[in-house]
Amino acid sequence: PPLTAFAAQQLSMAHWFDQREVQSVLQWQPLVSVEAGLLRLAASFN
Repeated sequence: PPLTAFAAQQLSMAHWFDQREVQSVLQWQPLVSVEAGLLRLAASFN
């Protein structure tokens, strides 16, 4: 599909989501922290 102006705008912006309520209500924790995930990602490029 063609890239719309809206899609281009969304791709150019940072999106952050607060997971604290989900973690509290569902008693859920991510398996990998953001920091560990970024380290894994960086290591995969080496």
